[in-house]
Amino acid sequence: MFNQLHAWLDRRHPLPARFEASPPADTLGQNWLTFLSIEEEIPFHKIAVAGWKSISETADATKRYLAGVRHTLGGTLEIEDKDDKAAVLLHNGPPPLNALPIYLVSLRLAGHHERVVYVGKTKAASRFGGGHAVAIKLLDPKYRDYEKIVYRCSVTISTNEWILLEWINPASTGEKMLDDVESQLIYNSSPSLIRRRKKEVALKSQLSFTSRMR
Repeated sequence: MFNQLHAWLDRRHPLPARFEASPPADTLGQNWLTFLSIEEEIPFHKIAVAGWKSISETADATKRYLAGVRHTLGGTLEIEDKDDKAAVLLHNGPPPLNALPIYLVSLRLAGHHERVVYVGKTKAASRFGGGHAVAIKLLDPKYRDYEKIVYRCSVTISTNEWILLEWINPASTGEKMLDDVESQLIYNSSPSLIRRRKKEVALKSQLSFTSRMR
């Protein structure tokens, strides 16, 4: 998993400029280039214990972490050498990982093409506490021989720089953008276990996205 904060701490990638100052609010109604990155593959039966975090939880964790780094480094976020990195890790631990707010449920059968049957989003860590409705559908005998997989995905947005979706400001705009990412994926992939019509999904869209999977 590529993480900009880890790369910054290793001095391999600059910290996004929005963390160095008070950036203006991000607004809807723009054309956003959006990348969906598959970060983790887990079996479907482990979906409830996979350690999900909402984008707001991850954003708050990032703010707390960077505040701690400023305190450690005397008010700056500049990692100048290995000693700075060592001090940050000693006093603050490793940076927060990416939020994984989009998930894809896929069916895999030996000798056949794998297919995505469900696209979903999670806005809260408790999203799967009561199970998942798709689990009931996957009990259908016709899916007996299929391996059932969940791909957990991060979302990266191009504004004037590349940032994770959870760093969009304010958080309410990020939540709306997450809704739209999900809608675009459903519209384009037509997963078989989602019964919403394409017209309904398209009308929900508030932004114009170019989505690519990597």
